This record gives sequence, C-alpha cells and structure tokens, in this order.
Amino acid sequence: MIQKYKPLFFQAIRFGMVGAINTLITNGLFNLLLKLSEPAAWVIGYAAGMVFSLFANTKFTFRQKERLTASQVARFILLNLVSLGASTLTVWLLTDTLAMTRLWAGIISTVVSVVINFVGSKLLVFNNPIEK
Repeated sequence: MIQKYKPLFFQAIRFGMVGAINTLITNGLFNLLLKLSEPAAWVIGYAAGMVFSLFANTKFTFRQKERLTASQVARFILLNLVSLGASTLTVWLLTDTLAMTRLWAGIISTVVSVVINFVGSKLLVFNNPIEK
C-alpha cells in the first residue's frame, strides 16, 4: 500500500522544493527592488517567482517532456489567482471572524495555498494523475 503512494510523496517533496525556491526569488526580488515602490517590487518579485515555478514544476516536479502549451500557462495563471483568493479569504476568515493571530492564520493559509496549487497543478495544469 505504501509503495503505491511513494511516487506521489516524492513528487510532493519536489513541489515543496520548487515552492521554497519560488519564495526565495519572490522575497529576494521584493527586498532588492523596494527602492522603486513597494507595490511594484512585490508584483515584479511575485511574477518572477511564478515564472520560475511554472518552468521548474514543468520539468522537475511533473517531468513533462513536451513544451508548455498556451492552455497550460493560462490554467497555471488561473490556478494561482484562485489560490491567492483562497489564501486571502482564509486569512480574513481566521483573523476577523475567529480572532486567530496573524501568524497562525498565515501558516494555515499557506497550507491551504500549497494544497490547492499542488492538486491543481497535478490534475488541471499538467494532467498528471499518476507519476510517470
């Protein structure tokens, strides 16, 4: 039974590694570009992290050999918008409705976002229901 889920486990680990590097890129660029303007720095950092994530997950996490299609890129962008919305809603609900601390709300919203992104990427963007 465990052997059946081993490929999924390692794929999730690779996804997490890409996410960690994505976070470093996003926050690194944000901090480097803060002299421009805070919103511009965040948008540039976030976009760079997303571009890295798309290509790294294509080749490293989901091991797609074919080139990315325009449809996959569009689904990836839509998925990230849905994830951002779900993460934002989670923080709002937990802090404003349940009076949870921002730290815990942020941690929980990150877990929500990672799950949405992994499952969505696997099934909707890369159509990768079973590890190749």
